[in-house]
Amino acid sequence: MILQEEQINRIRLELEQNGVTLISLRDDLLDHLCCVIEDRMEAGATFDQSLRYAVKDLAPKGLKSIEKETLFLLHYKQIQMKKLIFFAGSIFATLLSAGAIMKVLHLWGGEQFLLVGIAGLLILVVPISFSSFVRLSLSMKSTEGALLSLGTIAAFLIGLGCILKILHLEGAHLSLFIGGILLSFGFIPILSYHLYKKAIV
Repeated sequence: MILQEEQINRIRLELEQNGVTLISLRDDLLDHLCCVIEDRMEAGATFDQSLRYAVKDLAPKGLKSIEKETLFLLHYKQIQMKKLIFFAGSIFATLLSAGAIMKVLHLWGGEQFLLVGIAGLLILVVPISFSSFVRLSLSMKSTEGALLSLGTIAAFLIGLGCILKILHLEGAHLSLFIGGILLSFGFIPILSYHLYKKAIV
């Protein structure tokens, strides 16, 4: 038995009302539901009975759950990367802040904690964060991309300057100076202006 156009539209509406927004997934689910409903109707069931059975059989937790699972599988690597960034970022930021406090109080280990915290943020967190944001920059406005780049460069230079300063190596003052200039007269004013424009719109 072949379904009529009106019945197919009812199935499509059922998918839309249940929150299936991905067009490709919606089309696949529509095709699957149509096949199941046609088989049930050939066995003697009504269209409404067949529709209820097909939906319940396909998605006992609801049609929206299929979309959630599909999105999770599609973005699994991105989710894992974000977890890594947040986990590593929180550990290194904690080491940095603890090291700064210990250094101010002249406690043993403060310099080491500070060094590991800054190095971890600089070597692991900043590059991974920047690379993931670069992928998003295709959908960003040019000002947002420039702001992100400026902030990353400033953070990198300041972090590098701190490491060089702790290790008493040359170039620390220059790195801190350039990073501070970019942060103070580039990133912060542009970010403030950007947030101001967003607030008044």
